Amino acid sequence: MSWARIATAVLLLALSPAIVGAQTDKVAVVAVGSTFVNLNPLTHIVSTMRVMNNLLFDGLTRFDDASYQPKPALAESWTVSRDGLEYLFKLRRGVVFHDGSPFTAHDVKWSWETICHRDNLRIADVYVDHYVQIKGCKDFHDGKADAVEGIEVVDDATLRVRLTEPYAPFLVSTTVTGILPRAKYSAIPAKDLARHPLSRAPIGTGPFSFVDWKEGDRLVLKANPRYFLGKPKLDGLVIRFITESGARLLEFKNGTIHFAFFSPVLPEDFAAARSDPRLVAKQYAGVWNYFFTVDHTNPLFKDARVRQALSHAFDRAAILKDLWGGYGQILNSPINPHLGAYGATKIRPAEYDPGKAKALLAQAGWKPGGDGVLVKDGKRFEFAIINFAGPSKDMAVVYQDYLKRIGIAARVDTVDFPTLWGVRFHPGKFEALSFLWPSGFYPDPGVGLYPFLCANSRSGYCSPEMDALIVKGRSTTDPKERVKAYAAFQELFARDLPFIWTVSPGDLRLASAKLVLPDRPNDFLVMKAILDWELKP
Repeated sequence: MSWARIATAVLLLALSPAIVGAQTDKVAVVAVGSTFVNLNPLTHIVSTMRVMNNLLFDGLTRFDDASYQPKPALAESWTVSRDGLEYLFKLRRGVVFHDGSPFTAHDVKWSWETICHRDNLRIADVYVDHYVQIKGCKDFHDGKADAVEGIEVVDDATLRVRLTEPYAPFLVSTTVTGILPRAKYSAIPAKDLARHPLSRAPIGTGPFSFVDWKEGDRLVLKANPRYFLGKPKLDGLVIRFITESGARLLEFKNGTIHFAFFSPVLPEDFAAARSDPRLVAKQYAGVWNYFFTVDHTNPLFKDARVRQALSHAFDRAAILKDLWGGYGQILNSPINPHLGAYGATKIRPAEYDPGKAKALLAQAGWKPGGDGVLVKDGKRFEFAIINFAGPSKDMAVVYQDYLKRIGIAARVDTVDFPTLWGVRFHPGKFEALSFLWPSGFYPDPGVGLYPFLCANSRSGYCSPEMDALIVKGRSTTDPKERVKAYAAFQELFARDLPFIWTVSPGDLRLASAKLVLPDRPNDFLVMKAILDWELKP
């Protein structure tokens, strides 16, 4: 299918109230709830682009859809030394980027060094969680070396990587970041990469390539006929940015979108859609675990009894029923519950008990004031809950109501997502927060726990004991020892309450009856299986 035909199909899409039926081209239209920061996987992780990485790019490995275990991608095979400190990757030959240039080990080395670069600030989370274990990455990041010593190009098709310590999730690390062509990007200073035009029209090796991006409207992709795992069954993909659930539902009924990713449907609309022959309504396992947290450096929350009281204040079962139609579950851990033994620790959250919450607050010295708001040493117990538009805000309003019942005056402070994540969610920059944790995205229990290390804490919580458990869990390759470490981690988490988990809603999704999707447990894995998507006439 030619680029011109893709553009024609998209133009007709924009002009017609229904998906182009007369075209033989199979172009799927997917709605998402928010736009992208940019399209460069080396410069941004916290955006919808993070979980759509596989459309345009590939890592050395990819996820197995059932087990989350790494499988070959740009690397066709690898060996690991007995001490877990050296990985030797054999790369696929004959792979080309979207511009036709050949993929080699030099591209991997440059891409990973870009992640380690100190001027690449937006990707700092990936650097800390995945790549700092590579020998020399920290020295390169700190400006003490001109290259990362532990990334060695043996030849164009062979890459040797040496670590400073065993890191059990390393093969997961090689799945999460796409590889870019060094020849096209290396001349761009790391500090300018996020805003460079090539970060808006990127070049990768993935199953789809870039065509066009209209900010706040749509992203257009075309199938890559030279994709090394085979051409997709779709000819193209249009990602449309539709923020409102009601607007997405109307588009589904009009036949103008086929799927909504990262975009929940309201429970009442989900139930109604089950009887609509034009639609398929499916409940996936929830990948998000909602939480309430506080700035642990704030004197208001230093007393552990106060944090325990906050946890007892929320009726999780009622929240799940009232806000999410009862779809979902209540989890008390940041670890993906679907990871077998690692996610099997079932520590119950605090029961809903406003009386106990009030008693704990009284023990901590808080007494009701004249207007019912708690007071201690002449200071009212009041604070702001920062959040961003959508479910984060909805949950903040719920938290506000429950806190009022125990004598706490909370305000709802809604900001845009970049401000919340990039500016406010740091110690001293907020008081309380309504947010959500993507536990279902994490394919290994060691991935994603970096915010709970003292050095990286966004909430101000710091525990040397927790640091030791996180490091132990990720640095041992003995599965039994890892299970023990993460069980102890979850017990400590429930005691200290760095975050207060509330609900993990089921992901309610709609799809057009014309779209044949692979059967996967969550929509994250559905998007990962994009090669198997089909459109019926």
